[in-house]
Amino acid sequence: MNTRRYATSGELTARYSINVKTLYRWEKDEKLGFPKAVKLNGRNLYPLEAIETWERQRAARRTAA
Repeated sequence: MNTRRYATSGELTARYSINVKTLYRWEKDEKLGFPKAVKLNGRNLYPLEAIETWERQRAARRTAA
């Protein structure tokens, strides 16, 4: 059984208080390192584990600076 969890673009735009265009810009910005979406059943979904890892890495960089 697949226990992976995914977030939709709508969930992420609400999570970060951004619009969908910003989300897609983040995804294309290689320096930002935002996780890429995967296509499942014709929908772009973001692996939640990768999103949470990205958030921890960003938080660690802010506290280290």
